[in-house]
Amino acid sequence: MTWQVTPYIAISLAAVVFLTTIAIYTYRRRAIPGPNKIGALLLIAGAIWILGAAFEIGSFSLAAKIFWDKVKYAGILVVPTGWFIYILQCTGKESWLTRNRVILLSVLPLAFLLLILTNEYHELVWTSITLHRSLPTSEMTKINGPCFWALVLHSYLMVSWGVLLLVRMLVRSRRTYRWQTNALLIAIFTPWLINLLDIVGIEFIAQVDSTAFALTIAAPAIVWGMWRVRLGDFVPMGRGAAIEGMSDAVIVLDAMNHIVELNSAATRLIGREALDVIGQSVDEGWLAGSNLIEVSPDDSEVIREVVLHVGGEPRKYDMRVSPLGGWHGQLASRVVVLRDISERKQAEVALAAERERLVVTLHSIGDGVVALDAEKRVVLANPVAEDQLAILAGAGIGDVLTHLGDNSLETLLDPSNQGKSIYEVTLEGPARRFFDVVAQQMEAGPQIGGWVLVIRDVTAEKETQWRVQLQDRLAAVGQLAAGIAHDFNNILGAIILYTEMLLQTPGMSTKNRDRLATIYQQAERAATLTRQILDYSRRTVMDQTPMDLAPFLKDIEKLLSRTLPEGIRVRLECDDE
Repeated sequence: MTWQVTPYIAISLAAVVFLTTIAIYTYRRRAIPGPNKIGALLLIAGAIWILGAAFEIGSFSLAAKIFWDKVKYAGILVVPTGWFIYILQCTGKESWLTRNRVILLSVLPLAFLLLILTNEYHELVWTSITLHRSLPTSEMTKINGPCFWALVLHSYLMVSWGVLLLVRMLVRSRRTYRWQTNALLIAIFTPWLINLLDIVGIEFIAQVDSTAFALTIAAPAIVWGMWRVRLGDFVPMGRGAAIEGMSDAVIVLDAMNHIVELNSAATRLIGREALDVIGQSVDEGWLAGSNLIEVSPDDSEVIREVVLHVGGEPRKYDMRVSPLGGWHGQLASRVVVLRDISERKQAEVALAAERERLVVTLHSIGDGVVALDAEKRVVLANPVAEDQLAILAGAGIGDVLTHLGDNSLETLLDPSNQGKSIYEVTLEGPARRFFDVVAQQMEAGPQIGGWVLVIRDVTAEKETQWRVQLQDRLAAVGQLAAGIAHDFNNILGAIILYTEMLLQTPGMSTKNRDRLATIYQQAERAATLTRQILDYSRRTVMDQTPMDLAPFLKDIEKLLSRTLPEGIRVRLECDDE
């Protein structure tokens, strides 16, 4: 086989090696989000196009030129449709690419390839192919058929549609993305413009495929435009989510942790302008965030609290790292949302301190304090209340309270009884106990938020009250007895006086005198009893004099024997001395 060696072939082969290497690297980097596979396919198709064009120029015979021309079109037919699919993925419209639509997009390229491979039998793509030899070179000339123009129309529609989507995104994107997108547009547009001129007969370099040569020269620029901020990053993927007016800081990262987008709150947090950090890795653009942003092994959402120094002051943030799915479920990007929770944390600390003070206060209260929710469930109780609930209702914290003693809770909490401030609850048993209960309703807007019950054990107070009442009754009885004894003592005084006068009467018989003596003795005895009653009730004048306790105690014994019930016996034991 005879070959025509030219500098163009060497340049083309170098471009083929370059594109193939980048394509393999792109395909293997599966961690890279978005259109990595279709991007690798585009690079391989471009390499096949350049390789076929180079070997077609290098071939000398007509059969070899036709063979390599068909190889070249195998790459050419992939590029327009692949470009369109690639742009759809990059601009966030990959949801449109269903399986059926991808198959439909592939039908025409496959049909054109089949027609090209079998052109010798139908001549629909090229009606004639001739070889012009001019030693030491040869050149192939083709007359285009109807299917060729259909192929051209399809190719330009696909390329134009993709360029339109890219330009639309260019208008919407930030200035940071525009120069990268412009570079990619120029690199893509140049080969196709040269191809259009070549089709209409304007030839730039004799015996060279001008489009393939332009693609060879533009290949580094195309690769650079695709990889400047990684595949798919030239589209502001998080633009819709990163609302500028949000108070939360929103940062969009790609799968390689490069900053793709951020809002104004994030720029204030980082302390740098968006233009300075977009396209950089987190380590480069935000040093403080490199140690904070954690990535879940299964690409699930990560939620944690972090501390960042803003303006020299430490502040707490609630950080959420949420993955965003891409093509066929691949990871497309991560959205980092940081919410300043410093004030909330301070409020929580203050609330915890207030709650601690409340707990200490409740524990120091002698009354039982119970908090019920709207379902009458015990949510809070101090130690005193816990003991009282166990006694009155057999309930504890977390239980639904239905009664207190024999009283239904519905009765205690009935709104119609709110005017009644205190309810008395009696616990029957061997030792009766009494409790006062106060119920206060808690409001939660238009609905009842719960109740607070204050329970006081008033058993000791009740017993004290009974003792006081008993003492009052005894004092009243004593006062009544003293009054009667005083009057009775006056009567006895008259009896004793007249008895003494009668005993002085001369000539009285002995029998009558004995009878009067008996009356006198019994009256004296009755007077002694009344004096004792008056002494006990302190109604008589008390003189402090030495006394013999034995006779006094004997008198007290006699008094008690008469006043105490029959079932109680009083016995006095003392020496005669």
